[in-house]
Amino acid sequence: MAHRLYVYNVDSKTNTYYETYLGEWKYEIPHLLYPLFVGDPRHRKAELVFDLHTGIEKLERFYDLLEQQYELSRDDDFQLAKEKIFALLRGLPYDRLHIDATDVFNMNEERHEEQAKSWVQEMRDYAGIVDTTLATQRLEPLQDVLQRTYRDLSFLDLLRTDWIHYGLGYWNEELYGDGYTEVFEEQGKFGINDRQGALLTSALYDDIYAFSRSGYAVVRQAEAFGYLTNKGVLAVPCAWDDAFDVDTIDCVSYVQDIDYYAIVDQAYLQTLPEQRAFQVGIVTKDGKQGVLDVEQNRLLLPADYSSIDHIALGLYNVKDEGGFRVLNLKNEILITDRSDAPYEIAYPYLLYTKTKSTSKHRYYTLHGVYLGEFLEDSLDFIGHGYFASSANKLQKKISLIDPQGQVFLEHVDQLIGGTFENYSGFAIRKNKQWLMFDTKAQAFRLVDTSIEQVRVERFACDQPNTFFLRVQGQWGYYHLTQDRWIIAPSPAHRQIHYCYHGYFRITQTDQTMVVYDDHTGSLSEPFDYVHRSIDDSVSLLYVYRNGKLLSVDLSRQLHEMTIPEMADMHENYHQLDQADQAYFMAHYQKLEQQLGEHFYHEWDTGHLNRQARRCERAGQPEKALLLYRLAAERGNAEAQFNLASAYLDEEEYAEAIPWYEQAAENDYGMAWNDIGYLYQNGFGYEQNIEKALFCYTRAGDLGNGMGYVNAGDLYYYGEYVVQDYDKALDFYLRARKLYQFKDDHIAEIYYQQRAMDKLIKWLKKDKQKSFSDIYYGILYDQGLEVPQDTKKAIKHYEAALRVAAYPHAFARLMFFYGEDPVWKNPSMYRKWLAWGEKNDLSGSG
Repeated sequence: MAHRLYVYNVDSKTNTYYETYLGEWKYEIPHLLYPLFVGDPRHRKAELVFDLHTGIEKLERFYDLLEQQYELSRDDDFQLAKEKIFALLRGLPYDRLHIDATDVFNMNEERHEEQAKSWVQEMRDYAGIVDTTLATQRLEPLQDVLQRTYRDLSFLDLLRTDWIHYGLGYWNEELYGDGYTEVFEEQGKFGINDRQGALLTSALYDDIYAFSRSGYAVVRQAEAFGYLTNKGVLAVPCAWDDAFDVDTIDCVSYVQDIDYYAIVDQAYLQTLPEQRAFQVGIVTKDGKQGVLDVEQNRLLLPADYSSIDHIALGLYNVKDEGGFRVLNLKNEILITDRSDAPYEIAYPYLLYTKTKSTSKHRYYTLHGVYLGEFLEDSLDFIGHGYFASSANKLQKKISLIDPQGQVFLEHVDQLIGGTFENYSGFAIRKNKQWLMFDTKAQAFRLVDTSIEQVRVERFACDQPNTFFLRVQGQWGYYHLTQDRWIIAPSPAHRQIHYCYHGYFRITQTDQTMVVYDDHTGSLSEPFDYVHRSIDDSVSLLYVYRNGKLLSVDLSRQLHEMTIPEMADMHENYHQLDQADQAYFMAHYQKLEQQLGEHFYHEWDTGHLNRQARRCERAGQPEKALLLYRLAAERGNAEAQFNLASAYLDEEEYAEAIPWYEQAAENDYGMAWNDIGYLYQNGFGYEQNIEKALFCYTRAGDLGNGMGYVNAGDLYYYGEYVVQDYDKALDFYLRARKLYQFKDDHIAEIYYQQRAMDKLIKWLKKDKQKSFSDIYYGILYDQGLEVPQDTKKAIKHYEAALRVAAYPHAFARLMFFYGEDPVWKNPSMYRKWLAWGEKNDLSGSG
């Protein structure tokens, strides 16, 4: 079943929702949209809440980075999609994005609110990664997050996926396509216009309710109900006593989902109608309910029932005088047993109804076969109509149930396979004996073989229905549904592991492994060690022999790894299993020690810089300097800057300056900024403020926002130049365009210039309340551009002091609580006086 998230636009003050949903996504927030959902993430009970405007700003910067990284500036499809996405987002009327994840939360037993807290914390963690990505203008931090879930997938792959269509596919087409409608009222009647204001249907109806995602709305006319499309067509005339919102019943989506697991319940598929998707509404006539195909205006379930409720997947609870039963959209009774309680779904393969005076439920398959009474969540689907009842407080061991609902095996100690992705068979252990069962063939396999041990590896999804089996102390690899040994048991096989791409490593001794190639059915010569590839796009397998590391390339040929190729491996070696990591690192470090500095001579500057940063983080400054120097000597500006910075940290100005100047000659903005710092403070150069300003400005012109900030600070503080707020403001505003923010200084400039109207607008940008409260306190205290309000002034002064020790805010509170005849409060006075003493503030104002 496709569990989905629904996204809405909401007013944080009035809790008013925008008239339609913005998007619906399966299981998770799309990685491409992470920057949109890191703005002040919070939860309101089980609903996720985000600041829209912060999200738009970050998403736009991220799309700019994608455009630059993947050279999409001339890709018309990308540009059009980008234009539509941001036109949609900027056109939203309210300030918050809300995500309703109820459908996804229902998949887990944990309380929804607790799940929401976890999601919020996760997005807060991702906020730092998003900020790092945007600050460094490098996709790698977010790319790493993407590849934790989707190995080897890039953002370009996502952008160019057909249905995603550069991100536009994530959004409700009604909001950017041609299907959007607006309801209008005229003389107490309602009609609809399209997004351009053109009339679709005149004001004929007493009510037009909300349009469904598929474009249908319930309408009322003369106390009768029908259905209207968002094109203005009356799909169902107003002839029903009542009508409910239209639902899309999409059996195809569900079939695709269960096909993915390759364990389809074929009996359920046979119950589906030929038409797999319907637009349906529950309608009422003379106190009885039915289900209407709104597109065809025909009843799928007759209006014969006191109540009808959609369970899921096109299955309905219907109630008559005898109780509840289950019908499908072909009007077939799937469950004839009448129940006092409605039937519910236990995703994805079961229906159940609760029973009185017991903790057990009555369970049925999706096509109506009764399985028995079991505790909740104790049944697992294990392929082709078979189920396993797990051990629990009422049942000490596992029981297996066949497609007819009969228990065919009891007292099972262990089950392996079955519930695994793509598996249609399983291994069971009973009475200390292992048995293999093929659910598709409904038959036991290897019945005459004494199996001692069974193992399935975590890569099993790549080789479904396969098991590692030990027989008489010998390991082999068996395909259950094909009933054949891929690798027959042998005394030479101490252990077998799967390494992807049809390769298996077979351990023969402590120092010897061989490779079995399932594509050719052949065994290799012995190797010292074997492990899987890190990057499947360039290599399928790694093997070691006689002190050399060899790669199996995409044509399944061996070649010796070069040092740069090993450097690539080293950057991602953590993706290997622990034992494989240890073997690779021992080989790598041995070679590094043997060759010394020459080990790095073949590396490109990108590898040198990245490895140097790792050495810095690992507390190896000497090695970092060596690597930076090798890259710097090849003219790499980033390395030149990093090398200079390392010398600057040690105050070795004579060593730092030549490298800074080389980096600056290569137009490296951060180098210009640091040279400006040296000129400003007279470190290594004679102090020269004019040159410092030139360097800071040059840094900003090259895209380094800190350069503009530092230039602005010179004019803001007026320590080395004549104080000039206009020049400072100009530099700060330029820095903002490069995502370096001095919003508190900008606010102070507006305050000092008495531009209170601009100040008030600027304070609204302080979403985190990091500086605005002190100004709000002053404005309300003095009645500047706002009505004078001492209560609000006090509130903002107190909030300001929670951020920083503002003397003015403290003095005003001391006055209000200590002297003001209206607001005098000895208790609050003592509280804030103690706070002032603790924070080195004193006085009563």
